[in-house]
Amino acid sequence: NENFTIKTGNLVIGTAGKGIDFSAATTGTGVTAEILDDYEEGVHTSVPTATSGTPTINSGENTLSYVKIGTVVHINGQLGTFQTNGCGGELFVTMPYASQSLAERADYSFLNVVKGDAGADVAHFWIQNTGGSALFQVFAAKTDGSSDGNVAALMANEGNFDLNINGTYRTT
Repeated sequence: NENFTIKTGNLVIGTAGKGIDFSAATTGTGVTAEILDDYEEGVHTSVPTATSGTPTINSGENTLSYVKIGTVVHINGQLGTFQTNGCGGELFVTMPYASQSLAERADYSFLNVVKGDAGADVAHFWIQNTGGSALFQVFAAKTDGSSDGNVAALMANEGNFDLNINGTYRTT
């Protein structure tokens, strides 16, 4: 029997960068890692920013939960009661980790946002990052089929709105 059993306690990896090695498994082309070396669960307090002005989120509705397994971050939660009055241009929210920078748009991250309370003829929102940053830009898909990346300006006169976020992205 070549299995390893831990009857009590935890398996502790005592050296940074070490983990469970899967290199004995058959892999495809383009493999960049075969060691699972990280696991984390947590809560992230998101901070909104805009091209101009200072957007706010209700302090009781500004956290997202996440699970990080290796370089994959699973995130969900609601950022509620956004206010962008007096703001202009683009709207950004922070995520717990910067997205990975890769070539050929392999680093593009898109997170689902179920429409919360929104006006301005918005059908739904999405959040996008093009690699290398923890700032994710909020975009609006409008009911006429167009999209708008200037969400801070678009929603400035609409009062409160929510972003119900669920998705996965890659980090380093």
